[in-house]
Amino acid sequence: MTTTVIAALIAAFGGIAVAGATYWFTKQRERDAEWRREKLEHYKVFVVALSGTISGESTAEGQRAFARACNNLNLVAPQAVIEALREFQQEIKISNPSKSMERHDRLMATLFYEIRRDLKISPSDDPQAFRVGLWASGVKANDPPVPPNQTHNTPELYDSIANGAKEVRLLSALQYGALWEAYITMARLLSSLIPQGAEDPVSVPRSASQRISLSANLLQSLTIVEDAISCGFYWAASALLRQHMEALARIIQIRGGKPATDTRPPNVRVLPFNLGQNYGRLSELAHVSSGELLRDFALSSSGEEVATYVPTFREDWSRKLLAVHIEHMVVLAIEIDLLHRELYPKKSLVDLGETLQHVAKIFIQEGYWKELEKQG
Repeated sequence: MTTTVIAALIAAFGGIAVAGATYWFTKQRERDAEWRREKLEHYKVFVVALSGTISGESTAEGQRAFARACNNLNLVAPQAVIEALREFQQEIKISNPSKSMERHDRLMATLFYEIRRDLKISPSDDPQAFRVGLWASGVKANDPPVPPNQTHNTPELYDSIANGAKEVRLLSALQYGALWEAYITMARLLSSLIPQGAEDPVSVPRSASQRISLSANLLQSLTIVEDAISCGFYWAASALLRQHMEALARIIQIRGGKPATDTRPPNVRVLPFNLGQNYGRLSELAHVSSGELLRDFALSSSGEEVATYVPTFREDWSRKLLAVHIEHMVVLAIEIDLLHRELYPKKSLVDLGETLQHVAKIFIQEGYWKELEKQG
């Protein structure tokens, strides 16, 4: 093998290695940033809950919110934060007979120091000089309530649902695994397709205009669907997914020449990947015809005969519904790509192949799709 060939091979493999390393480090930074944002949200919830326990402002609901926030930190906080939190809890607990304001302030400062260190606050704090303090509003717990037009307080029902949704979202994020990577990959792909349609095409056929409108409405509601699934609103998510199936089927039918003025429901059997088989189950949920499934969504951990209005994490439903949502995103990306190729025949467009193959591999690994054997 000549020196020139060897040098060429080294250059080629070096380029592959650099590209691979760059991709890996980029993905790692993205995951780290996403995890840091998730922890920041939990730390903010904790600080808000802690503020609700200040002397003179403490209420029973405030104490319950603080307990939930502390328990949630056990899932996301590093050991140093958990140990500092445990020492602070020992100091402030009601059964502590020897409370000390000096010790309280010192332990609270240590706890906040560890939280800020975990969040990588820059510049870093000096542990010897670091101090914190909490401000009280001055409004006593038994003071007359502020008139409705002067407050943003929400009913306890809404607060309970919101807190439950936050807990479910955290549990969802912990168990999504590779499915979340597939979701983010498709979200980025769709984001890259949108600028392609910013230019005015030479002409826009009526059928293309109708497909554009349907696609835009689907894009608007992508995050709403994901949020409903990840926060445990599975019934609402099922209805949204069913609506998305119908919209995607309508787009495909219009592309195939069917008039958009057709008042009959779209035929979901035109959807790829056998997605049409999900329509019946989603319809049962949307039309409240399957009481057994709805009962599963509202079942409380307190007992089989106890229903709860607070969102509750259901791993099986969470993963299945997110998988269906990602499949819908794949179909939407394909339809937008086909539309752009009609409107901009001479324009260089984003190639979907590599991204869709990556998502397909994840779905095969996760057991949602099967790999077809190549025919000899």
